[in-house]
Amino acid sequence: MPAIYTEDCISFSPFFPSASAEKIVHPGHILAFRSHEGAAGMKIGEMFEKMDQPINLLHLTSKPVAQAFALSALAFRPPPNTIALLQDLYRHNANCSMADRRRFDETPELRQDCEYALRILPRFQKDIFLKHPVTGKVTIHQHPYGDLPRFRLLTAHPSLVSVAAADQVTQLPSGLWGNDPVAILASLREDMVWPPRQQSTSTKKKIIHCPTTPPSRKRKVHHEPSDSSLPLKRARKVSIPTNHPHAARASSSSPASSPDLRNSRKRKTDSDSDAPVTPPAKRVRTRLARATQPPPVTRNATAQPPRTCRPVRGAKTQAVARMTGVV
Repeated sequence: MPAIYTEDCISFSPFFPSASAEKIVHPGHILAFRSHEGAAGMKIGEMFEKMDQPINLLHLTSKPVAQAFALSALAFRPPPNTIALLQDLYRHNANCSMADRRRFDETPELRQDCEYALRILPRFQKDIFLKHPVTGKVTIHQHPYGDLPRFRLLTAHPSLVSVAAADQVTQLPSGLWGNDPVAILASLREDMVWPPRQQSTSTKKKIIHCPTTPPSRKRKVHHEPSDSSLPLKRARKVSIPTNHPHAARASSSSPASSPDLRNSRKRKTDSDSDAPVTPPAKRVRTRLARATQPPPVTRNATAQPPRTCRPVRGAKTQAVARMTGVV
């Protein structure tokens, strides 16, 4: 009986480092993410929880191998009977109610230990090294890879593996995959309306009950004049025009316009201020000198030398000049 290889036995070099887990369906692949959730019988938002679980993981040995699977250059293809079971499951969940849906992980026929075929795109032509799972012997396989063995995945579920297989098939020319069972499975999954419209609208819409009768108006309560529990009403301020005779009287009698209050405020401001007050400078009075005008000159008068004008002296100096006869 030939040995069954696993995904951690694949390498692009003779060396096989320790394997690391890689996601099959990524959160960024929105169409595959949502469509598989509805077609596989999962709950709304459950795919987020399954994203890092073993059923969505491949255990690969190196980054180049992981990149080849991410670009769909390499992909595992489920067996024909598993693909037929997935098609029946997707059709059932697309045409039944939410309560009658069947889950992919509760179908006993969908076994995780099924055997897969490693499919390779024509453009990929690198050497593939395989390590025997029992003896550890390394063998090399070259293009066109006609002697590849069968594989069995460690933890991945065939329903999620079929998503990656469909991505690889759609990269082939359209004439080669039109009637491919994996392509038909992908169309059934993508035609699934998810979340259901009734479910989505019922959760978003809120029913608001409006009363049929209009609200009654408030009735005025009549109180007795002698009732001491009457609420005090706030007086409404009425603006008086400035040309009204009562406006001047009100403005003169208001505390803000009274001179005593203004003086008290001013005195309070002056006394409270800490800045030193400088006294006003004295004004120096000056007396302008009287300029003596020269006598008018007549035509017949003889020319006389002009008199020199001196500035007016002080009062005491002028009195002394009069006494002595000095002009």
